[in-house]
Amino acid sequence: MTPDQPITSEDGFGLVELLVAMVILQVALLALVGAFGAGSVALGRASRANTAQALANQQMELYRSMTYDPIGLDHGRRSDDRDVRRRHISVRRLADAGLR
Repeated sequence: MTPDQPITSEDGFGLVELLVAMVILQVALLALVGAFGAGSVALGRASRANTAQALANQQMELYRSMTYDPIGLDHGRRSDDRDVRRRHISVRRLADAGLR
């Protein structure tokens, strides 16, 4: 083959096509792996949010089942020692009511 003759042979052209196809498939597979990782993180976050919502709902149902007096609301007074003790007892009553 001389330098002024055009190249008409396609030797090795299939290998180049194969390499290009493998690179394209590798990029696509890496994108899928990244999507699975992001989906796993989102699933874990949604699971924690769902657990928190269920616990909050359970606590709200406990409050809804109680009468008004044992809840122990703050009446807007300044906290002195006696008021703090009274609230501590109210919280203790709430905890005892939840265990029964």
